[in-house]
Amino acid sequence: MRTVRLDQQFDVVIVPDSIAYMNTETDLEKALETATVHLKPGGIFLVVTHIREEFRNNNFVYTGNDGQTHLTLFENNHIIGENQYEATMVYLIRQYGKLSVDHDVHTLGMYSHETWLRILEQNGLVVKETFNMDHLYDEFVMDGGEYKLKVYLCEKETAIK
Repeated sequence: MRTVRLDQQFDVVIVPDSIAYMNTETDLEKALETATVHLKPGGIFLVVTHIREEFRNNNFVYTGNDGQTHLTLFENNHIIGENQYEATMVYLIRQYGKLSVDHDVHTLGMYSHETWLRILEQNGLVVKETFNMDHLYDEFVMDGGEYKLKVYLCEKETAIK
């Protein structure tokens, strides 16, 4: 996401909330530069992210079953710094009646709205619209928690200033 070069450009580039894996501002700048390099002038860029002002600690529970395997995932998102949060995931996997328990811990980034606007602009991206996807995960969030996502819809300038 920070360094790939495909030697071609596209009319649309979309980056999902995996952009949160850019857990330093330098990494975020590199990822947005990479996205912009792959976008034609006048092209559309869309990114889904958390912004610092709206992020809250929260907990999720997901569960699913395909008949052979039953999976329950507990996810805890906790702010650990000004621009970072930690996502801890515990997996209960019951396969053919046998239980295994695994876990992962991810350090993720979250940046202020002002930071997003600055980095988008320095990459020649003009924000055309922002909107929230606040209720996307409501059924999985525990205890009335919140998991707000912000979408930035941008257009690449036809000539860099």
